[in-house]
Amino acid sequence: MEDRLKGYKGNAKSLLKEKKLGIWDIVKIKTDKTVLEGIILPRTEYSAPDFIEIKMENNYNVGIHVDEINEIHKIGGREAKYKIPEKKFPINKKLPFIRLLGTGGTVASRLDYTTGAVIPSFTPGELFSSVPELAEICNLECEIVFEILSENMKHIYWQELAVKIKEAAVSVDALKAGGESKVANPSNKKTKTLIRNLVFSNGVCVAHDNNSFFFAETWGCRVSRYWFNGPKAGKVESILPNIPGYPDNINRASDGNYWLALVGMRTPTYDLAMTMPGFRKRMSRRVASDEWLFPNINTGCVIKFNDRGEVLESFWDRGGVNHPMITSMREHRGYLYLGGINNNRIGRIRLSEADTSWTGKSSYWGDRS
Repeated sequence: MEDRLKGYKGNAKSLLKEKKLGIWDIVKIKTDKTVLEGIILPRTEYSAPDFIEIKMENNYNVGIHVDEINEIHKIGGREAKYKIPEKKFPINKKLPFIRLLGTGGTVASRLDYTTGAVIPSFTPGELFSSVPELAEICNLECEIVFEILSENMKHIYWQELAVKIKEAAVSVDALKAGGESKVANPSNKKTKTLIRNLVFSNGVCVAHDNNSFFFAETWGCRVSRYWFNGPKAGKVESILPNIPGYPDNINRASDGNYWLALVGMRTPTYDLAMTMPGFRKRMSRRVASDEWLFPNINTGCVIKFNDRGEVLESFWDRGGVNHPMITSMREHRGYLYLGGINNNRIGRIRLSEADTSWTGKSSYWGDRS
């Protein structure tokens, strides 16, 4: 029965259950204002509750709130072929794997002319059936993130989509293991490259002296310092070489030192793979991405270091119970706040000796904040 009530919830679902109705039933609905006939259409999980949606003979869709329905009964049925025939997507080891994130809409859909229903096609086999030319350019993987209409894409959905994209990018960046450090000038809207040939350049933090910045190379397992002002201008210094984990974001601490998040911990197997670009390339072409070799990201760690590269303090979640894969942290008024791109929570640690009036915003921007 649940399949017959796809996407319905609340009072609308209760009413359809009570009347033993479901999607693709042709119904007559009486309200105080009108009488409507049409096919009950499926809804998405993001649709507003308490509405029953029908497609009328004139091909218009209409939603009726259950509180307005005086009478509803079945007068027929017309089931859509709601599944596109799947063809096995061929794997070509010479072509790259592509991950396609779906959000709904009609771009990758077709119309069922019997019922007027828009049928999503989103598994690799369904897309290959609809667009066979895809097999000529890639090996396809698909993930449904949302099933909503384009006009319903709100800010929160774009934010969630950005997280999914970064999740996919992290593993791909490990395969490419490249990167650069650039500087942008907002006055003339131009950029220039400061440092080349980095290994997944990631977190950047302007030092307290405002003459240099620290930057992390995640898959290089190191933190370095670039001087952009003063007698050392243009030079790069090694600060934290050969870190036992993968560094991510860097931020200032209130005592003149710096916080560093470790996105995961190194393993001998993954260290070996990072020395073999040919192996990583073959893996990306021949193996589905959810089977790729990956480091240990089930451990949470944040360290504090000084500008001489000495580790002063560390916080751990060794079992990854509360905060695995920490990718960012920020000190604020006596607390250290923790976040991670895969975590659905923000954590904080009370720093007993920290300045409770200090904020990162005032440290970076001063009076301009």
